[in-house]
Amino acid sequence: MAMAEGIQFDLEVDEHNKALEFNPFKGGLHCGKRKRTNPHMRAFWAATAAFCLAFVGWFAFAPLLPVVRVDIGLCDNNDEVQKLPEDQRVKACVCKKACKAAIGNANIAA
Repeated sequence: MAMAEGIQFDLEVDEHNKALEFNPFKGGLHCGKRKRTNPHMRAFWAATAAFCLAFVGWFAFAPLLPVVRVDIGLCDNNDEVQKLPEDQRVKACVCKKACKAAIGNANIAA
């Protein structure tokens, strides 16, 4: 165990308090028992979890794009679509030049 300014870390650290070893699966999923003595694995797992959430959030939008088009009124036949029952609106939406131009201007991948 390493010492740095009175703090005893669980991992070996250098003079800049950076961990010298990398054991993410030490005894199973190891997030660090205490925040004060093991910030290195906590930071690693927090960054990993944040990346996974960002990845899912980014790629989960594409399948929802037809529903979003209807909800914000981008369909070329929006007047007819809004008169339909809610469960039939997505299938009735027609997206041609005007719809695609609005999506392109908003920098939405479609």
